[in-house]
Amino acid sequence: MFSDPIVASVFGSPVNFNRVSDDGLTSVYQNSDKSLTLTISHQPVSKKTGPSVTGRMIRLDYKVIAPDPLGAVNKYVIGSVRVVFDDPDWGISDTQMLNLFTGVSNICAISGLLGGLLQDQH
Repeated sequence: MFSDPIVASVFGSPVNFNRVSDDGLTSVYQNSDKSLTLTISHQPVSKKTGPSVTGRMIRLDYKVIAPDPLGAVNKYVIGSVRVVFDDPDWGISDTQMLNLFTGVSNICAISGLLGGLLQDQH
């Protein structure tokens, strides 16, 4: 279980995420105006061969009201970013998993991969 509230920097400002639900495997947090939702979940998966794996996911959703380009009505739009770790129960340390995440983050930053992916869609 994580702290309540979780404080994180989003859009360059600190945001308090207050817990709104927790079922033991998934915790959901929101900021005060509910435009940001943070979801943290853990899903154990048994495997027939090799170590079992725990899927660990963190997702940040951003909900805004935006003008519909095809109509005269404003609509809610949600953008999300997810990070998923498939963490084996043995054989790979938490430090090694964190280093994998750091490597992916660095590849995105250095190569401009993330910016290129987003620009292709807009």
